[in-house]
Amino acid sequence: GCIGSAGYTWSEIKNGCVRLFEDADLNLISSAKPENQTSTVALIFDDQKIKAEVYLPTMTAILLTKKSDKSWANETYELRDNKGYKLFEKGKETYHTK
Repeated sequence: GCIGSAGYTWSEIKNGCVRLFEDADLNLISSAKPENQTSTVALIFDDQKIKAEVYLPTMTAILLTKKSDKSWANETYELRDNKGYKLFEKGKETYHTK
């Protein structure tokens, strides 16, 4: 397992332990409270950008699969790349790039 006390968490995409503050490809901030920089989402993409792993503030990791050239999704979440990344939960924007 990963040593959480050292800041590591498991990544399905990397198939190993990662430190999100070092290894994340992108960080998104809350759309509802952009001044709350502690409520961030970390993103890790696979090498071909076919899959995106999203780490919510609760440290829950969700896996999204590419649906179009600039969109990754599962049944609840969608990540869009349109002049910056935005994460939607059930159609509502929840996080975006700075």
